[in-house]
Amino acid sequence: MMKFDITSQRFWRYGKVLLLTCMLVLAGNCQAEGKGIMIIANPSVSEVVVSARDMRLIYFGKMKKWQNGTRVKPAQIKSGALPEIFSLEYMKKPYRKYKLYWRRVIAAGTGIPPRSFASQKLMLEYVRNTKGAIGYVDNLTDKNGIVVLQVID
Repeated sequence: MMKFDITSQRFWRYGKVLLLTCMLVLAGNCQAEGKGIMIIANPSVSEVVVSARDMRLIYFGKMKKWQNGTRVKPAQIKSGALPEIFSLEYMKKPYRKYKLYWRRVIAAGTGIPPRSFASQKLMLEYVRNTKGAIGYVDNLTDKNGIVVLQVID
């Protein structure tokens, strides 16, 4: 029989796994109700459909321009459940590994990370007002000045 002490690493490791599982289950429930993550872009972005591969290229800083030549300007949320879910779903990595990737790129001086925002509202305003911008939200009530992109595999 396993004993769990609150100070043990095993306790915290299993706690993190349980928390992440709950977040994913909740995210799945939200998507089933049509309230999953929405990929949004500035109307200057000509694409209405992007591939999952393109999403990874954009957020890892590998895709620099849209098909119409406009510079890609990705935006992200700094913390919380939404960036964790986004990272797992689109980057195929836990958010901490995604952040570690960007720390290494910045330290090497070989790239610029996506612009980070403290809230969805701030990111939404950035995307709305910045040519070539792309971001994500979990709900969108006001679609004025925003294009919702469809992501395909």
